[in-house]
Amino acid sequence: MPPSAYFQAGLELSDEDIQYEDAISLLDECLTIDLPRIRLNYHYRSKHESLIAFSNYNFYNDTLFIFPSINSAKSLVEFKYVPLDCAKLNSSITKEEIDMIVDTFKEIYTNPKAMNKSVGIIAFNMKQADAIYDAIVNLLADDHILSDTVAKVTEPWFVKSLENVQGDERDIIILSIGFRKNSMGRAVVLGPLARENGQRRLNVAVSRSKEKMIVVSTILPTDFDDDTKISNKGQLMLKHFLQYASMENNPLLINNDDEDKSIAYFIKKDLEKLGYDVRCNIGNSDFKIDLAIINQNKDAYDLGILIDSKPLENRSCRDQLYVFESVLNSLKWKIVDVYSIEYYKDRKKTIDKIISCLNKPYEPEANKLNVRLESLPAKVFNYNCRAYEKVPAYTYVEYDNDKGFNYKLRALIVEVVNKEAPISFETLKDRVKENSNIKSMSDKAKECLVKTLESLNLPTTKDQYQNVYWSRTGDKQVESFRINSNRDIYDIPKEEIICAMKQIISIQGSLKKEDLYKETLKALCYGQSVLNKRNIERLDYIYNLIK
Repeated sequence: MPPSAYFQAGLELSDEDIQYEDAISLLDECLTIDLPRIRLNYHYRSKHESLIAFSNYNFYNDTLFIFPSINSAKSLVEFKYVPLDCAKLNSSITKEEIDMIVDTFKEIYTNPKAMNKSVGIIAFNMKQADAIYDAIVNLLADDHILSDTVAKVTEPWFVKSLENVQGDERDIIILSIGFRKNSMGRAVVLGPLARENGQRRLNVAVSRSKEKMIVVSTILPTDFDDDTKISNKGQLMLKHFLQYASMENNPLLINNDDEDKSIAYFIKKDLEKLGYDVRCNIGNSDFKIDLAIINQNKDAYDLGILIDSKPLENRSCRDQLYVFESVLNSLKWKIVDVYSIEYYKDRKKTIDKIISCLNKPYEPEANKLNVRLESLPAKVFNYNCRAYEKVPAYTYVEYDNDKGFNYKLRALIVEVVNKEAPISFETLKDRVKENSNIKSMSDKAKECLVKTLESLNLPTTKDQYQNVYWSRTGDKQVESFRINSNRDIYDIPKEEIICAMKQIISIQGSLKKEDLYKETLKALCYGQSVLNKRNIERLDYIYNLIK
């Protein structure tokens, strides 16, 4: 999304007076000179197809590779209409809209099934965002029980305008459509959405949610002119989005249940003879679950059946054998694989296998791809190693350039060091960024972090270019190294790498230095056996310590 000149406007101007001119987009410049391009087609953010189906159809030409949900026919885009008693004269948000958003926010955190979910609220201009933010703050100040519940959520709630929300995501997004109607009762769309490429901003706004989106609007799709009379694409897309959000049976979510005479057709007929309700081709992208058995309430699928007879083009064996299954499992699908040759050899045995799987409870499984690739070195050579365990992110550190970090920083650092020691300064800095509003740590913020670490007086050692911190409760001995950590080679403490090198030499005997380095990287699951100048420099430093 290209930046606009929105924030260059003076504060004395009303939102409707501001001229929104797009700044030059780096992406557009790159496309202009015809740089090579690669589109990332997999979509993982939205855990339900209804949350991304609109964008996929209208902005990506149905090219996104989306995995179906077990309740894929039901939309998780909820529409709440706010009828106004009088005309809304400008872009300021009304009390009725604020009340609806505040009530919605409160409903989420008083619902036992949703109270642990993260929430984001998006408005279409800064004036509305500020008003909503103040209302939520007042709500939490008056309701201490609600405030305590909200504080326990890992990701903090936010209220942001359309210009500020790119890159953000939350479990539940509340989208405030704060536009007004004119004296003729027609929708008035102003601001960035009404400018050239406004549809891009709408796409950003409607694709931020992971589990649910709630649309709060004072206008209906019927308040717009006919499509042929709307020349602005942003306004037209907003009308279509409101149509999408307010429809109970949306055509974008209807699965193609066409049958052919493939093996899926015969398995479907065999299951239907036994009384099961079976649907075909579940999914709204290239990836589809061949068959699915629907539950008695007709609102979710009890079992998905994947058949090997129709491999997908341009998808690797790795994707089809590991990634697909892993993602479907995370979406709580219970899946059984059926191979054509098995069905042809023994039809009854295959059907019995499907029914047996149907009757088993859903059990989350480990990511088979990780087990296959990352754990291999430890299994083959029996190294004394263990998986790297991070502290669950539950503490959120607020940072302000004037006030610095809040009191939670000290507790967060101690928690991380106790769990992840030995830990480098850079890794510790990353943990603080992961649990704070900091996207890029300034020199002032870094200085504040260093002073906090010094005041904690943690056991510290020096490792080449940075400090490594140790738990107060343990010693500085390392008897095993940790794998699968995604740490940079310079952020793996030298003690762990020394431990790995010594085990390799003990098990495999004398090795050439280059072979030792490759085996060390393999054992650490660090890019398998890739050696480059940077890795060699780091490993040379450590090798000289054990010679």
